[in-house]
Order: sequence, then structure tokens, then C-alpha cells
Amino acid sequence: VEYGGGGASGLFEISGGAVVRIQDSLLRRSCQMGVWVVDDASKLTHLTLASCTLAENQGTTADDYAAIQVGNAGNAVQVEIQGCVIRDTGAGNRPGVRLVGALTPGQVVLTGNLFQNNREGVKFYDGTPAVTFSGNTFGIQREAAVRGDLNGVARSVFGAPEANSYQSSATNFDGIAISAGTLGGGGTLWQDGGVPYRIEGTPTVAGSATLYIRTGVNVEMGAGKELLVSGRLQAVGTPAATITITSSAASKSAGDWGMIQFETGSRGMLEWCRIEYGGATSDKGIVTVHQGGDLTVRWCELRRSYRSGLLARGTSTVPPITRLTVESSTLTEHRG
Repeated sequence: VEYGGGGASGLFEISGGAVVRIQDSLLRRSCQMGVWVVDDASKLTHLTLASCTLAENQGTTADDYAAIQVGNAGNAVQVEIQGCVIRDTGAGNRPGVRLVGALTPGQVVLTGNLFQNNREGVKFYDGTPAVTFSGNTFGIQREAAVRGDLNGVARSVFGAPEANSYQSSATNFDGIAISAGTLGGGGTLWQDGGVPYRIEGTPTVAGSATLYIRTGVNVEMGAGKELLVSGRLQAVGTPAATITITSSAASKSAGDWGMIQFETGSRGMLEWCRIEYGGATSDKGIVTVHQGGDLTVRWCELRRSYRSGLLARGTSTVPPITRLTVESSTLTEHRG
């Protein structure tokens, strides 16, 4: 099926409770999307896309139109995309798959697909949570393998990135890009899937949430960006597999990014971490603990901050007090 997609739609537009299976097919060169699954609050729309190739679909009407788009508000849809090849969307300037709206666990399943030369392989939009996401292969994309806000992708991609495979490139970012967003309640785990997490905005870990960063994870911070913690952050590496939080710049220098900030009432544990090249935020450290925060730092190296390495701040003589414990760590080459 080829050369269609006029009228801000796709080669296939599926809605209104339709049940559709597309298998062993080539969908290519739509002037918009290849497939658009439109939600309908009153009827369940169901699509299975199996062993298909979606190639050179342009997605030109809107910046984020994709080869496959699921949802508008993300209500009543059930979509399985399995064993497909999704490539060359918008000549590498549009996402392969775009997921929109408040999708709930189990509504979208992405397994065993190959993504190649899209802007992003998968883009999570508007806080999409809990997509079943495993066994996918990401070749070289133009900007990122996966992109979305912190809450939008934390429950799925970030829960188990090692379940997918990623191809590295010296010139293209091959990891998981986090635009911003607030991580809500519960716990979320970042594991080492062999690709970095890149912070492109200033995401927040809410008071009811915990972000766990496990051994060997590499976090790249964009220019001037910060990670704000109102809940809990536990970044626990090992001597053989430290956690690295560093600049995303190709040529790194002190002050490339802002800080990790622990807000009032937050709790943190940093063990076997290397945190470097931050400190761009005025009057703050590369790690800053505000009044009422509680942070323990053990066996870490904090280096090359543009300002302080660690900063504990108290603005009152009455509780809550700020607690900072530092043990067996190295702080070096800070400009102060």
C-alpha cells in the first residue's frame, strides 16, 4: 500500500471500534502517516500490525506525525506492533512510532521490531505510561532511540532498557532522551542497557516517587539542565560498575550542566558514583541539599564543578534540619 495519506491522515486510519489486523505487508511513501489509530472513548479500537515494513512515510502535516501514531487522548485502543521494520520516516526527520495520551498498562505492545533512520525510533508524548516494550532493535536514528518526558516513559522503557538492543554511533545519540516531566508515585528503575540516558530538560522526582539508578548507568546532562528531587533518589553503583553523571557535550568542561538538587523533605543515597562537569547554577553545587533534605554520599567522586562540589543549605534555625553525610569520597578540581 503506497503513495496515499492525503487529508492529514494515513494510508490506514483506524477508529470507531474497528478490529484490524495487517500482516506481511509493505506500507510506504504516505504523504502523512502510515497508520493512525484514533481513540474513541466509547468503543475499543484494536489493531494488530505484524511482520510489516513501514518505509519512507513522510508525516509532513505536523512536526511529530509518525509512521505509526496511536491515540489522540489515548482512551480506548488496543495495539500490538510485533516484528515490524519501521524506517526512514520523513527522511529521518520524524519519529517511527508516536504514542499520544494517557494510555494505560497493556494498551500498547511493542515487541521484536527494528527501527532504522527515524528521528526517534519511538516518541512518548503527553505522559504515555507503561507500554510493553521489549525485544526491539534500534539501529542508527537521527536524534535518539527513544524520547519522552520522565513520567511518560519511566514505567516502560526505563524499567528494562536491557530488554532491547541499541546500535551505537560516533555521531548520533543512540540512547534514551528525557525531555522534562514529573515522575509520579511509586518506584522507577534505571538499569544499564548499554546506552546513556540524556536529560534534555529539568525533570522532577515528586515527593511520592523514588528513582533508582542501578550499577553501570551513564546519565548525560544537557547544557544548563538540572534534576530536581522532591521524593527519593537512590543511585547505587559498585566499585566495578560505577554510575556516571556527566555532561552531554562532546568536549566537556566545568559548568556544562546545572545540578542535582534535593528539595525540602527529600532523601538521597549516592554510592559509587562519578558526578562531573556541572555547577552552572548560580550559588549552588553540583549536588545541592536544601533545608530539610537528607543525603548520604559514600565512595563517590565529585569533580570539576564550576562552583561547589557539595552544598548543604539551611534557611532557618528551626526544623526541618538539613542532613548531609559524606564518607570515603573524593571532591576534586572544583572552581568554587
